[in-house]
Amino acid sequence: MRCSCPQRRSCLPLTPVTPRASSRIAFLESRSRLVTAPTGKANGKPELPPVRRDGRPNARRLHSAADPRHGVATRLRARLRAGVSGGVVPLWYAQPPMPSPQAVERVHAIIMLGSFNPAIFHPEWLARRGLIEAEDADRAEVTVVSDDVAAFTLEWVSIEVVKDRFSATATPATPGPEFLRDLVVGIFAALEHTPVRSMGINYMAHFPASSVEEWHALGHRLAPIEPWAEILADPGLLTLQMQGVRTDERDGKINITVQPSAIVTPGVFVAVNDHYDFGDTRDAGLILDVLRDVWDASIDRSYRYAEHVLEVG
Repeated sequence: MRCSCPQRRSCLPLTPVTPRASSRIAFLESRSRLVTAPTGKANGKPELPPVRRDGRPNARRLHSAADPRHGVATRLRARLRAGVSGGVVPLWYAQPPMPSPQAVERVHAIIMLGSFNPAIFHPEWLARRGLIEAEDADRAEVTVVSDDVAAFTLEWVSIEVVKDRFSATATPATPGPEFLRDLVVGIFAALEHTPVRSMGINYMAHFPASSVEEWHALGHRLAPIEPWAEILADPGLLTLQMQGVRTDERDGKINITVQPSAIVTPGVFVAVNDHYDFGDTRDAGLILDVLRDVWDASIDRSYRYAEHVLEVG
């Protein structure tokens, strides 16, 4: 294999983002409390039922607000699940899929193509909509907000918007991918008439290879060198991109990119783009139903596809 940077694709992040693996999940578990009270409200806040619909114990936890980021994310998730759909959506939900612990770097991103007004997207606007706290807006790193482009980073998400593209990318401080989804749902619930024509749910991860020999062997299995050995000296894989049709009822495609990792040597970078086409431009409010419906399956599928790539041969 050979090192190279990911090629740019409209439905993928403009640049590879590589949040460092950390003990965020374990940290959150240590600061969480299991909600076992009956469904309802305690101290004015919604609570989760002690069991799930299938009768199994509810492993979902509400995180302590001792760390403001965790409190904000929890309140965001509870607010969206209780409020975006007028209180119809129950607060409990299944434990989200978990990625293989083998990955040393991972990132999730949601990309939408359509017609956007970048000037709207500002941390202060998110705070006014109740999607983040005012102190989070004050701490935001704002690169630019203008009529043509908006770019800023909170502690747990980075947002970039131009007139035809919206991108929300998780940062290392994001406790889980569902927090990214809930923020995007909240944003476009407020901007429900924004025209959107396609959406990509993206997962990117860097995996260490057990040895240099296995690293090269994987590259040779994915892209056999025999056809190239007659014309190239010491050929190796730089970028492999495969595309498949969707097998569900949605329009779109699945794109998988494999490259040598730029951050772990020897290592492999795998990007999975779960792409949805909506044909004629649709209002974002309708797109949110798709995002909520497909999220867990999409994340689980991306994890499985990345692991399959590593097991080829």
